[in-house]
Order: sequence, then C-alpha cells, then structure tokens
Amino acid sequence: MGGTRRLPPVADEDWVSQHAAAKRLGIPVFAVGWGVANEHLEPVRNSRGDEGVTVGSLERELAWRAGASRAARLRRFARDLLDYF
Repeated sequence: MGGTRRLPPVADEDWVSQHAAAKRLGIPVFAVGWGVANEHLEPVRNSRGDEGVTVGSLERELAWRAGASRAARLRRFARDLLDYF
C-alpha cells in the first residue's frame, strides 16, 4: 500500500495490519492490496504510522465473503479486473 498517497490516521482500535487482515480473510498479503485497490478495504495508518486497513472495512469484507454466491464472487472479480485495467 505504500507510495505517495497520504493515508488518514485512525485510532489503534479501528486499525488492523495488512498481515492480520490477510490472515483473517485467508488470503495472501498482496491480495489485501488488491482489496484496497478495488476499494473493498479502506487503507489507513495507526498512531505509529503503520499502514493497514480499517476494522470496519475488514468486517464488511468478511461479511460479504460469508454471504456471497459463487456467481457474485465471479461478477465482482470480473468487475475488479476490468476496473484495474
């Protein structure tokens, strides 16, 4: 998630690291970046300046994944891929 973009700071209790988010989602860390790029996860910094995502966006993503059908997942993937390029 690095780069030149300025990420908003949040309280530590509203922040989760990229590695922890990846573990909770059961995906590789680079896929957290994909989720950020496609606006499914909200990038932020904690009080120490560490990059991560909001707990709220992680919880929303977990809920979406728990209820999404195979067709919904495929549509989302296709839309994200098209938006990326």
